[in-house]
Amino acid sequence: MAVGSHVHAMREGIVTGIESKNNEHGFSIKFASKANYIIIQHEDGTMAMYGHLKQNGVKVKLGERVYKHQLIGYSGNTGYSSGPHLHVHISAITNFDKGSKSVPFIFLSKGIKVNKPIEKRYYRAN
Repeated sequence: MAVGSHVHAMREGIVTGIESKNNEHGFSIKFASKANYIIIQHEDGTMAMYGHLKQNGVKVKLGERVYKHQLIGYSGNTGYSSGPHLHVHISAITNFDKGSKSVPFIFLSKGIKVNKPIEKRYYRAN
């Protein structure tokens, strides 16, 4: 995904976390805390994290309600990254003391289920 590509919310929710100031990247754990991101919490208790956004590429505010397909930011290459891409992580809060667990998901693009996204192909959520 080219740096500066539009990133849209997959689902409606509330923005509960953002970072946008970083401009460093590298394929080393020392860059793990240098990623820019947006976290959106959904009504069903899941949350989506959109990561590796470009510096100043977050276009939503903490506490803002966002809607499906809304532009929320721009892709980048920040943090622990070997190249420009968008990292999407869906998780569910299981217990605040024990953290969260990853939730498998499938992309729906133009009515077609996408189990394995293909590099350099664009997908639009239904």
